[in-house]
Amino acid sequence: MPSAGTSSKVYIILYGDHGSSGPIFLDGEKGKLFQRGSKDVFTVHTGNIGRLHKIRIGHTNAGSCPAWHCEEVQLLNLFSGEQFSFPANRWLAWDQAKGEISMELPVLHQGQPVLPGKHNTTLAKSDHK
Repeated sequence: MPSAGTSSKVYIILYGDHGSSGPIFLDGEKGKLFQRGSKDVFTVHTGNIGRLHKIRIGHTNAGSCPAWHCEEVQLLNLFSGEQFSFPANRWLAWDQAKGEISMELPVLHQGQPVLPGKHNTTLAKSDHK
């Protein structure tokens, strides 16, 4: 895929049932990261966001060649050993495909998105004295 790399700053946000990590910029040696056919590895630290249910990956659209084709994002929780794979296979560029520079990818379980738990509380009121 020609020009699949990016000159822009790439970030990731992790979302869990206790909150989000906020943007984490995936920095390294300029001109060496996120290039065509490359596999870039980072260690990131977050607070306790709870059980992961989605990520947002994107870039700042800066530089001379900001368009980027993201094939896949893989995460490994170093504490629990839990692994996550987020197939993307999408262009992130204002002038490509959908014109977006970020995308949200859900955690999948048996092909279905894992959504954060909704806690429905029913309060019963009694008129008995």
